[in-house]
Amino acid sequence: MSVDYTWRPMILPTLADRAWFAYHCLPRDRRGKLPFLKELELEHGLSGGTLSHMMSGRRSQFRFETMPKISEALRVSEPWLRGDEDARGPTLTGPLPPRPGTKWIRHGEVPGWRGSVELARLEPRQIVPPGGFLLGAEMVVYRPIDRITPGQAIAAALYAYEFSTPDEQAKYSTLEAREANHGHNSGKMRAAALKRPAAK
Repeated sequence: MSVDYTWRPMILPTLADRAWFAYHCLPRDRRGKLPFLKELELEHGLSGGTLSHMMSGRRSQFRFETMPKISEALRVSEPWLRGDEDARGPTLTGPLPPRPGTKWIRHGEVPGWRGSVELARLEPRQIVPPGGFLLGAEMVVYRPIDRITPGQAIAAALYAYEFSTPDEQAKYSTLEAREANHGHNSGKMRAAALKRPAAK
């Protein structure tokens, strides 16, 4: 049974991170679009720019009576929004783009990736094709992860390999073989088919 850690405040260290995450947990319309921030502010009696300033990190202090309105607008509990580790948060309703002012993170940049790949390779029945882990390392993370597990490394590798082009599969398989033979990283690699989506 897998455990979903995406809601834990400890993975979302700042108020801005939690507000951005909560916003992307809101219900979406038929086209998958989230409600406009201005509409949420107007509907819940918030001053214009309150939510956008919070999510950008430009503002982290709010009046006592404002936080309940923000929590209501984002459909989360106030304790969770403030960072209470015992408070359960929401679930994403779509991909989580980087928060304004931050960048996409790849699986290979999350703590535990290298060790998890090494453990995954010890499995007697190998299901990851050659080059899969290199492709998986380049795939962007769409949900907050505090540490990669071997299972997550395998899942990322299989997904990345499945959606890469035949040319990329051949290229990364060659790079993996070269890395195995020489025992070092073959340099920074990027998969063209796994381009990072544009942030909102």
